[in-house]
Amino acid sequence: MISRKIKLRRKEIVRFGLPTELKDEKICNLGGYNDSNGNPSRPFTYEEEDKWMPEIVGLKVTDPGFRSAVTHHYKNLTIKVKPDGVDLEIGLDSAGNPVNIEDYLKYQFSKQHPWTAKSKEECVGAEHLQFYFEDPESENIAKGAKLEVTSKAYVEFAKLDEDEDKMDWVLRTVISKFTDLGSLSELTKLNVDKKKLKIAEVIQKDPSYFLEVMNDKDLIYKAEIASMVEAGVLMKEGNKYLNGTENLGSLDGTIAFLKDGNNSQDYAVLKARLDQFGSPLTTKALKPKKEKTN
Repeated sequence: MISRKIKLRRKEIVRFGLPTELKDEKICNLGGYNDSNGNPSRPFTYEEEDKWMPEIVGLKVTDPGFRSAVTHHYKNLTIKVKPDGVDLEIGLDSAGNPVNIEDYLKYQFSKQHPWTAKSKEECVGAEHLQFYFEDPESENIAKGAKLEVTSKAYVEFAKLDEDEDKMDWVLRTVISKFTDLGSLSELTKLNVDKKKLKIAEVIQKDPSYFLEVMNDKDLIYKAEIASMVEAGVLMKEGNKYLNGTENLGSLDGTIAFLKDGNNSQDYAVLKARLDQFGSPLTTKALKPKKEKTN
């Protein structure tokens, strides 16, 4: 038997003119609701009902009125959520059966309810979401996972001290997602220390994304494409890239175009235009390949 407890909480009541003590003492009810077909919603499947609901409704599965009794129970199920929330035991035993059937039913009922959010954060700005789960175990697991990813990100971040070119490529690439960092032309003019501070902001916001960028085999191409777009050398419309009137396709398609030795002359022209109008990458890694001959 594995015990696991969570708490069902109600969103803070915001009602001007209502004394705080009354708002704090108010009990909110989470009651039955109908599905899209207008029938009482069923938290359990029929198979689960056969195993667990006899104990709740006091009837055997073989009783002709069993299913109607279960439906009636669902229809009239109400969870009274006090200001400090409702504790629910949602653990399962080794056979996959609930440790506490009533609590598990309430959990599944509230989990599927249109008024319930997965977390307090999800409730923000959503007027219809009035209840949420507080799950310390899941939160700790998530925090632990993020800490591990963040640690790996800072290990990779430290490597940029020895590779200022790559630091520049990373910064040019990440602004496609985090535009609030500044424009590409502004960021490329920063000194090394300020560039590192900008990249550190990315790690704090999304360490997984930073690791993805750092380990991207096409990083230098993506950095150069971003620079060409910023300089107007390439145009971006939605998810496609244009070289004049020529549609290069998606980002992956554009990278394939640049890598293709048959396009070396076009690539050289693009690089020359970037040198003239934008912020070129300072690296020998992006020299155009010689055109293939048959």
